Amino acid sequence: MKLRFPGNPGAAIATSKLGTGLAIFPRLVSFKGRRVTKLHDASKLSHCRPMSLLGVVTLVVTLACSSGGTNPATTIKGGTLNWATYSDATGYDVQVNGSAVSWQYLWLVYEGLVELKDGITVGPKLAQSWERTSPTIYIFHLRTDAKFSNGRLLDADDVVTSFKRVLDPKNASTQRNFLGPIKTVAAVDSHTVRFELETTYDPFVDSLAMMRAAIIPGKEFLDGSFDPTKQMLGTGPFMLKEHLPGQSFTFVRNPYYWRAGYPKVDQVVAKIYTDTSARLAALRNGTVDIANFSNTDAPSQLQTVPNAKVVQQNTADYWNVDLNAVSPTSRVLNVKVRQAINMAIDRNQIISLALGGVGTRVAPGPGSADSCDVSTLPSSAHDLARARQLLSEAGATNLTMGLIALADYPQTVAIAQVIQQNLKAIGITVNVEVLPLGEASKRMLSGGFDGLMSFEATYTNPMFGLSYYEGKLPFTRNFAAIDPQLQSLIGQARQMGPGPARKALFQQICTLVDQNSNDLPLASRVEVIASRSDKVQAKIPNREMADIPLRFIAEFTLVSPH
Repeated sequence: MKLRFPGNPGAAIATSKLGTGLAIFPRLVSFKGRRVTKLHDASKLSHCRPMSLLGVVTLVVTLACSSGGTNPATTIKGGTLNWATYSDATGYDVQVNGSAVSWQYLWLVYEGLVELKDGITVGPKLAQSWERTSPTIYIFHLRTDAKFSNGRLLDADDVVTSFKRVLDPKNASTQRNFLGPIKTVAAVDSHTVRFELETTYDPFVDSLAMMRAAIIPGKEFLDGSFDPTKQMLGTGPFMLKEHLPGQSFTFVRNPYYWRAGYPKVDQVVAKIYTDTSARLAALRNGTVDIANFSNTDAPSQLQTVPNAKVVQQNTADYWNVDLNAVSPTSRVLNVKVRQAINMAIDRNQIISLALGGVGTRVAPGPGSADSCDVSTLPSSAHDLARARQLLSEAGATNLTMGLIALADYPQTVAIAQVIQQNLKAIGITVNVEVLPLGEASKRMLSGGFDGLMSFEATYTNPMFGLSYYEGKLPFTRNFAAIDPQLQSLIGQARQMGPGPARKALFQQICTLVDQNSNDLPLASRVEVIASRSDKVQAKIPNREMADIPLRFIAEFTLVSPH
């Protein structure tokens, strides 16, 4: 996943610009008939204490709350779950859309052959089982009871049509790169599908857990009665009832959902509050039951919310800066200029100041035993004298450049401010421009930028995090340089399983990425999820590797008011 996506980004929103003389502080940005079951009541709280757990990618913190006694609460069968989010979807097309913000909505409607059962481990979904009959052949056995929300049973032809659409170059789905070298996909019978790969590809099954590998209704797509760019029709627990752009989504129960007894609620209303303070207020006054936050100081702000259950969710994502190495208008075309920028950026300062001390420095493909040792990379020296020398050799003294940050993700604004100060120390003036996600996407696709903040992900396999550095993805072509040596090494790594040989190869790849300084990994990313324990019983995993923070939303239950 990248914060990159083709498709309709929605209406343009006015941009704001930050000057070059901003002060840096630890908190840089602040954006504004019932059946019942007895459960432990978390609404009668006497005190809360923070607990810390160091995850693979970043620090995870949950707010553990205790009470003086046991107070039973009752859950409601059905009802409406009110959820506060921070951005609209950028499009409906589940197989093409590359925005993690969009995926959290699409997840309610669509399903894939497999899923992350606990946010980490791949397990069955629409495929009940599968086997690998040779190094390049996989056989998947589908559920026989899964139906689309129009009532039609899922069959193998739906799967074949779905994957052929993803693999069709004209659809520009970035999932093509993650699925690997698929040679053929064919129906063996009505509920069995056979995939044959051109070569061995270790992360194939892991790739099927991504949102863009979801199954659409093939029959309806082929006969023209379903347009995935304008409609949502899946086998998931909910179906779309209404979308008010920029305001809300309303999803209702799929009456044909194959998982008996789910979803637990009748309706989910996702209310879009672009301002952090508005989301906080909605959670505090009970307008919503659960909310997403992307600002690192959210846990401290949420202390004012009654009965708040807060999870700082560890993800496979990491913050990065894209430097434009292709567009003729880019002011960072020279590789020595990019290397100077890479060397001058202080990752430790980004973590301590912009991210509130939560996070770790990363290299491409984090979260694996084979991950790179960042301390060995050229940029780890943080040598300002060498950075100035590189600028001088490039003839780029007194350079002024632009850097786009994302209004939807306040951390990117804070990170950009740190970078602004870092580069000032080597004589580069940085003009920070804050854009909404849709506008940033347009600029990324056109290559109309010098530097752009975003985030990447490795998902369940570190190989996926390396795909962004090949320059082959549709959204990278206008700013990513092509390095044949790097492409060759990544191709070799895809055919290898975990172990010392792959670890050594990863280190070579990371070194080349660092030297090219086209895409600069910075620090790991977390997602903050807060729910009102007196309003909803919500299962939120401490780790989520595929950018679906409310993965278990079908299991959420509302709590009866007292």
